[in-house]
Amino acid sequence: MSEAFIVTHDCPMPCLEVVFAKCKATERVFAVCTSCGCAWFEPQHETWAPGNLGNCVIDPKEYAPKGFVVASHSEIRKAGFESLIIEVQDGEKWAEDFDWYSNKFCVSPA
Repeated sequence: MSEAFIVTHDCPMPCLEVVFAKCKATERVFAVCTSCGCAWFEPQHETWAPGNLGNCVIDPKEYAPKGFVVASHSEIRKAGFESLIIEVQDGEKWAEDFDWYSNKFCVSPA
């Protein structure tokens, strides 16, 4: 079973969970909320307090122009974010959500 790694259960918008993802184009690991579309490149500097969006990027085409996938544990560790993981969930569910979100909001139609 694949795994997904949760940063917080409460997006500061407030929405749902914020999960580690990897940009398909650059392979950069970041945190993302697919409910509102906010992403954070430096999640270690965020408070995750309600209403405090910190240094979020709102445009999905900016943070993942070709979409994104669930980041693996080793990718998260390599990015230096391992200590931010608060929970591990079923990665298949998140993979489906990320695929849908990527196709709808990140990838421009041909």
